[in-house]
Amino acid sequence: MTARASLGPLLVTTRDWYEQGVVTAQVRLFGLIPVMSRHGPDLARSARGRLVVESTWLPSSFLPEFGAHWSEEGSLLQLTMSIDNEDVRVTMRVESDGLLRELSLQRWSDLTDDGSYAWIPFASHTEEERTFGDYTVPSRLRASWWAGTDREFEFFRAVVDTIHYSP
Repeated sequence: MTARASLGPLLVTTRDWYEQGVVTAQVRLFGLIPVMSRHGPDLARSARGRLVVESTWLPSSFLPEFGAHWSEEGSLLQLTMSIDNEDVRVTMRVESDGLLRELSLQRWSDLTDDGSYAWIPFASHTEEERTFGDYTVPSRLRASWWAGTDREFEFFRAVVDTIHYSP
């Protein structure tokens, strides 16, 4: 995945990919000057959770034939997906009209007091949805680490204008 953002006059390009348990993340200024590159098993473990979160933009990936296991607990849906032999468990709160309101899970991160890796509560909140092709997906959302705790902080907001699905 490639994302572009502006920080004042600076164009920042973030590119990351996950393939067969290997993940690499790169950040570049103006798409040219490398300012950060990361990889390794901790980043891969975190990326498994991120992969499930970002799969909300391709909801067919949550079908049982792709390894998704669903259960219902009251008004919440529980999804478990095995990615590279590690189960990722997600809780989804869906409105009566089908809108995915919130997605939460424990994600592996070093956002701890001492910088060591641990499971940290993470959540994505949908504020609007749009239909792109055959899918209605979150189009305005925000995400936070330490979700539901007194340490919660929002680190990401997005408006999705376009999605191109490959055949």
